Amino acid sequence: MMPCWQRNQQLGSKTYRRQLQMREWQLSWKLLKNGTTTTTTMTTRRPISQSCCSCNRIADSSLPLLQQQRHSLLRRVRYFSTEPSHLHSTLTTTTTTMTGRQTSSSRQSSPTRTTTTTKHHEKWKNMTQRILQHNFTATGSNGRKQPQQQQPHARLWHQAEACLQYWHTQKDLDQCLQILKHLAAAAASAAASSSSSSSSFRISTESIVNPIVKLWRNQLLFGGGGGVGDRSLLLLPSKMSQLLKEYQDCGLFTMDKATHSMILDAASHHQTENPPKEEEEGILFAQAYLSEWIESYQKQQQNQQDNHKENDATFIVQPDAIAIGTVIHGWVESGLPEAPQKAEEWMTICTELLQLQPTTELYTSVIAAWANVGESERAQEWMDRMLNENNNNNNNNSGVTVDLAAWNGLLLAYTRSTVLSPASSSSSSSSSSSPKDSAAERAEGVLKQMRRLYDTKKIEFAPDVVSYTIVLDAWSRQVNKERNPNKRKQFAQRALRLLQEMKDSADPNVSPNTFSYNSVLTTCARAGLVPEAESLLKEMIRKFMDQNDSVHHEMSRNNNNNNNNTIQPNIQSVAILLYAYSRSTMDPTMAAEKAESILKDSIPALGLEPNLQIYNNCISCWAKASTPTSTVPVERATALFHEISERHGMQPDVVTYTALMNVWGRHGKPEEAQSLLNELWKLFRNSKLEDAHLYKPTGQTLTTVLHAWSSCDPEKTEALLQRMARDYGISPNVYSYSVVLTAWAKHATSEQYPDAPDRALAILNGMVEYGGIQPNVVSYSTVIQAFAEQGRAKEAESLLNDMLTSADDTIIPNPDMYTFSSVLYAWTKSRSPHAADRAEAILVQMLQLYLAGKLDQPPNVYCYTNVLACLANSKKQGSAHRALQILRSMQQNHAEASNTMAAPNLISYNTVINAFANEIDRGGISRAEVESMVEQVFDLLEELRSSSSGGGKQQRNLLKPDEWTYLSVCKAIRNARTRRNNMKHVKRLLAIMGKEGFEPSKDLKKQIRMLMQ
Repeated sequence: MMPCWQRNQQLGSKTYRRQLQMREWQLSWKLLKNGTTTTTTMTTRRPISQSCCSCNRIADSSLPLLQQQRHSLLRRVRYFSTEPSHLHSTLTTTTTTMTGRQTSSSRQSSPTRTTTTTKHHEKWKNMTQRILQHNFTATGSNGRKQPQQQQPHARLWHQAEACLQYWHTQKDLDQCLQILKHLAAAAASAAASSSSSSSSFRISTESIVNPIVKLWRNQLLFGGGGGVGDRSLLLLPSKMSQLLKEYQDCGLFTMDKATHSMILDAASHHQTENPPKEEEEGILFAQAYLSEWIESYQKQQQNQQDNHKENDATFIVQPDAIAIGTVIHGWVESGLPEAPQKAEEWMTICTELLQLQPTTELYTSVIAAWANVGESERAQEWMDRMLNENNNNNNNNSGVTVDLAAWNGLLLAYTRSTVLSPASSSSSSSSSSSPKDSAAERAEGVLKQMRRLYDTKKIEFAPDVVSYTIVLDAWSRQVNKERNPNKRKQFAQRALRLLQEMKDSADPNVSPNTFSYNSVLTTCARAGLVPEAESLLKEMIRKFMDQNDSVHHEMSRNNNNNNNNTIQPNIQSVAILLYAYSRSTMDPTMAAEKAESILKDSIPALGLEPNLQIYNNCISCWAKASTPTSTVPVERATALFHEISERHGMQPDVVTYTALMNVWGRHGKPEEAQSLLNELWKLFRNSKLEDAHLYKPTGQTLTTVLHAWSSCDPEKTEALLQRMARDYGISPNVYSYSVVLTAWAKHATSEQYPDAPDRALAILNGMVEYGGIQPNVVSYSTVIQAFAEQGRAKEAESLLNDMLTSADDTIIPNPDMYTFSSVLYAWTKSRSPHAADRAEAILVQMLQLYLAGKLDQPPNVYCYTNVLACLANSKKQGSAHRALQILRSMQQNHAEASNTMAAPNLISYNTVINAFANEIDRGGISRAEVESMVEQVFDLLEELRSSSSGGGKQQRNLLKPDEWTYLSVCKAIRNARTRRNNMKHVKRLLAIMGKEGFEPSKDLKKQIRMLMQ
């Protein structure tokens, strides 16, 4: 019997195709209705099955035709779904009615499926081309659309909507924009034609436009996606908003709040390569866009009040708090100096102009804006407003809630603040705050206030580990800003106590984590508390070992486990401890040995890989231990330098080279430091552009080489300073000039450089004229010291007077204690008969400036001792008694605690004893006065003995008579020239030396024998 399909084929192709088409259409409708579709695509035409002999089943050879007819059917069915995912799943699936054997065969044909996907994609491209070439507003000869023309227009319009959603799923933004442009032109033509209905030329904003705008925003901010591979080729926010406004004006769609907010979000966070000009892009455009949106909405509201009809197609929605918050958040992240003021302005617009209820996020963003610039007082004001708003809405569930992010923002504001006003009496300020509290103390006060409010159930959120870590970071910053070593240690102890409070807390959300420990480690390192830093790292390692197994077990049970409180020492933790060694006051060699031991042993034991920072800190430790006589630091530092590349495959950077230059410079080998600088410069010149910053010499690098040359050759030091800008492209700073000035000051006493002070003065005068650098107080003090070394006191005091008489301290700085001390030292080295008078006059001037508040500190013991030395060298009668009076005033000031820095030391006593010995030698005084002066000398000696027997061990050592003390007493006895009393005074001296257990030197024994002869 002849099969039915073969019989019909013989009857004629037309009858055969009609019968086959009817069966395929019936089956396609059934599959589409029941949803029995699969994603398997079969395009390989199989041989005709001879076993099929019934018209109720379709032969295998007709399957490709079935698939084509199904796609044709779907193109004719109006798309009714609004979800792009539904569109993609509906239009890309291929119905199969194959047997199980055929389905299995198709799954093994991966290249065939790829071919089908490509063909399917080409069909969508072809459909898109037909839409772009179609004229939706074509009319008949009478100017009106015929019924047969309206149907193809509607069908293609729905196909265009389907294409938009398909290309959105493919992330092809270029195709979407082309279709939108064509549809907008059709909508504009329809709106211009009075006979056309514009309602049929609209697309859905929610399901079509907003997904496309979201795709554009994501590709602009984050990259990735289809049609436009290069982010620089994407439309900027200003251009995209202009297109959307044009399409809205022609009636294609109406932008809703989501559309506007996505444009604002893209503009606020879009970072251009160049700074934005005026209001072109970035946050400035976002602000202008939102302002225009608000203005347009207000005009619409005014027109409605005036009974003016509005076109529905251009209806403008009201801006909401989300839009305001987007712009405020954009200002916060912009980093611009006016960001806090702009955030406050938009907050005012939100509450007063738009009459919107501010949200928690808005308040938090404004607090964050003030926190970024360190304005803690303004952040505190907004926190108070937030707390008041929270109290007003406490009886209902709406309103503002003071969340943890707002509190942490306030803590950050105090952490970053530089200038604090007196503590306010606001509701959220700690009651223990005082006007003298530091930023860290204020931050800790806010932390305590948070805990108190939470305990009294006035806020819903307790401080967590982030809150505590912010305060710990505040203490770290406070230590870094403090210059007093004792206060630095006190601040570090406060941080340690806060960390202990976290460890003792029963709240698991407060348990310290790695960041908390690293913050306290940094604080201890900056304060010089090396034992505490070592103890913290050991504690981290011990806790990590204890919790390692339990943490992994808990994470395996719960994948969503919050691991914020896990303590795991990282490479940064170790680097901080090594930094502490490089800054410590312990023996430099011991510190370097410990640092290298951690590098070799501890880091591998923790399963960590050392980085450049670890090696840089180790080399810095050896640099501090480097001396001209020891070769060990140089050898160990050089070995570490080569180990970086040979063992770990890393390239030493500019910090590594600088540290090794410092090693060679301290070793007295400036040639090696210069060689390393040349090697680094060559590495920088040959490096890639993106890696050049890793090897470019810095100002610190050149200053390190200047230090190396300054100890042996001031001329080469000055030559390198002059070549910094020309050869290395680095402009010298004030520190670079100070190194050169110090080099000349060090060689002021050298016979090779008799003009060293004048060379230093020339460099000082040329700093402003040639370098454009304003000298600081160190620069002037160094030049004064150079003149002082040669006893040129008049030139030194002339520079001091220039500093005192300068009307602008930004040009010539005010002198400090070291400056005055250097001038006084210059007078001690001079041979001027007026040296003592000038020294006393300068001392009086210092006291007057201190009382007037123009000098930070009163004269210290070094200033007083220089005046005593001038009086000891003076040839005027009564100089010794005047020196004794100054010594007594020093003791009185120290006893009354009015000037603790002027407590006399051993040098002060020795200088006064020497003053009496010199005045006795000058003669011109009676025998009784001579004996009285000798008694004064022994009284001072006994006073020294009594002072050395009391107080602490350090004070006893500082005031214990030494070799110079006894030599000065011998000098006074010898100058008295009384043979009758010589033996009495010598025996008295020997008795005192015996009581002190002092063993005289050869020189002192020789002096005593001469007195006894």
